[in-house]
Amino acid sequence: MAREILIPGNLVPIFIAENSSLSEKGISLLTASTLLRNYVYSLEPKLKIRMIIVEQVDFWGKKVGQIRLKVEMIDERDDSTYCRIVISRGGAVGVLIIVVCEGEAYALMLRQPRVAIGQAKFLEIPAGLLDGSDDPADVAVREVKEEVGIVISKKDLVDLCSKISDGESNYFHTSCGILDETITLLLYKMKCSRPELEKILSQKTGLPEEHEDLTLELVRLDEILKKTTDTKSILAYLMYKELEIG
Repeated sequence: MAREILIPGNLVPIFIAENSSLSEKGISLLTASTLLRNYVYSLEPKLKIRMIIVEQVDFWGKKVGQIRLKVEMIDERDDSTYCRIVISRGGAVGVLIIVVCEGEAYALMLRQPRVAIGQAKFLEIPAGLLDGSDDPADVAVREVKEEVGIVISKKDLVDLCSKISDGESNYFHTSCGILDETITLLLYKMKCSRPELEKILSQKTGLPEEHEDLTLELVRLDEILKKTTDTKSILAYLMYKELEIG
């Protein structure tokens, strides 16, 4: 029999799948995780949900990294039920780093393996998961240091999402057909000399213990749309152009 788990304030029944190998400790971590709590607390009453079944939990170290959920819905037209799959990953942040060097504007981007799309050197802006943090800027500062090798200050970051929406939202949904993931896109602008820029590009960045294989790359700002198919990179660039931030 499927085991029900309880989350304070939640009105939708949540069960662990009958064939789950999740341990007692794993269930405890899942119940306490911000990923699951944020998802169930975000559910609007108009969504007629009969139950949620936790099919799989992926742990990254001792943290809940992502959760696969089967959400059983009720079709009020005939009282039939149907299911939708949700992958809960939480929030993320991406940073468009614009470098002005010798009068030319560039985007400081990186290439890394993206197994989901079968590419070994996918071009994108630096980004990372929030991992439960409520401050995307804090995570952005950390990710830029890890992935690009430069130290930046929170006060120098511009929230592109908040500016483009006039403060209505500080994030966008990335793929709402299956993911609950949101992303906050920030801007960081800097000036540097050619030697300083070459020094940045020559660094070996990323965390080996997390199996990161990163290569920094400089892209002319007006060529981003030609160079990458990465949604967050394209969206950050288009917002920057729309806002005309000096």
